[in-house]
Amino acid sequence: MDVLAVVLPVAAVVAAAALAARWVLPRLLPAFAAAPGRRLPVAATWWPWIEQRVPQVAALTPPDRDRLLQLVAHFIREKRFEGAGGATVTDEMKVVIAAQACFLTLKVAGPLYPTLSVVVVYPSGFVGRQTDMGSIMNLPRHPTPLAGEAMSGVVALDWEDVLRGAADPRDGRNVVFHEFAHQLDFEDGRAGGVPVLPGDSYQRWGAIMRAALDHLQQCVNDDVASALDPYGATNRAEFFAVATEAFFERPDDVRAEYPQLYEALREFYGQDPGRS
Repeated sequence: MDVLAVVLPVAAVVAAAALAARWVLPRLLPAFAAAPGRRLPVAATWWPWIEQRVPQVAALTPPDRDRLLQLVAHFIREKRFEGAGGATVTDEMKVVIAAQACFLTLKVAGPLYPTLSVVVVYPSGFVGRQTDMGSIMNLPRHPTPLAGEAMSGVVALDWEDVLRGAADPRDGRNVVFHEFAHQLDFEDGRAGGVPVLPGDSYQRWGAIMRAALDHLQQCVNDDVASALDPYGATNRAEFFAVATEAFFERPDDVRAEYPQLYEALREFYGQDPGRS
């Protein structure tokens, strides 16, 4: 018997089990929905920075505000920030980026972006690198400056676009939401527009996303305006990221044009931005 024929399938099962134990199962267990770990200190400057730079937090209840601050504290403690292109990463930069990233996961059970290690901050647009993950996602090469880029373990952001995207909470564009939606998508090791979900949800999620993506692609082909940015028609991974941006920033428009998509995202994120 070929030893590899036995060993490789076993190794694949073991790897899948390790992935499930470390990242997937915690996403699905309600106990993990509680605030992460022990409480960490929060500087008095943090909330004023967040209030000024991230208008969406204005509608948070006091308990959710407290939870967001704790998520931000854990994020900053667990993830490494690096400056690039001449940028010096300040505490305010860390807090503003972390607040938007954690706003997405405010009601999402499980660990805090477990596959992410580094956040790279550029002062302005940067030229992206073609990565293995980018090839898997079938993304075009970008000779022109980018606002953000995500790959397994890393998010790169243009600070000017971070501020610009957060400043208008209703324009449908937020580079932090977009790139960190990709990180949620990467948690199962693939970039296909499918975050970690309860086991009985994948078929429904897939059907809803396929129908919504088909609709957006038809809008792009017919040159018809949509609640979602045309870039979402690129592929399933970009569709999920673009849909996340629009869900939080143009909720009423998304709900009107894509009611099933809105409901699926509401269930996943545990938030209903259309009610605020």
